[in-house]
Order: sequence, then C-alpha cells, then structure tokens
Amino acid sequence: MVGTVDLSTATVDILGPSRAPSGGWTKYNISVCAVKPAGSCTFQTCTPVKAPPALTTCTLTGLNQDTTYWTWARAVQGSTVSERSAGKYFRTLLQE
Repeated sequence: MVGTVDLSTATVDILGPSRAPSGGWTKYNISVCAVKPAGSCTFQTCTPVKAPPALTTCTLTGLNQDTTYWTWARAVQGSTVSERSAGKYFRTLLQE
C-alpha cells in the first residue's frame, strides 16, 4: 500500500511474508520503477520494525515530480529472499 506521496518522496507500508526464516526478515529490498514518463528503476532498502503481521512503513526518496512509479518489495535475510510482492502504482505531485 502506498501512503503519503509528495514531490520527491512517498511512503509504502510493507507486510512481510508470514513464513519467515529463523531470526526473521532483516530487510526489505524495494524496487521503484518510473513508468510515465518512462525511466529507470532504483533500488532502496528498509529495515522491518516488527515481525509480520505488523506493517513496516518505508520512505522512498529521490523521486521525480509528476512521475508515475511502479513499486514492489522482497523480504531478505542472508541468502533467503521471498517472492516479489504485488506491485503498486503511485504518482508523485507536481509543484505548482
């Protein structure tokens, strides 16, 4: 779920997979791809604050104004990586 969206930042709420490895998930790898106008993908990380079913709110930074993005996440612990989450679209604001 994408929460607050600003000119160059957005927040996403991530619910990690319930089947976590021993010790839990240590980070979320978040992919953020500009789709309109078309652009490249950036990769950001976020540290889970609690084990599922608690949500972790992550802030995405370095975004361009008035751009539509597609984002998804994977939970990681060492070499164990979860399946990709469902993707979500969001659009940053345009400064007037």
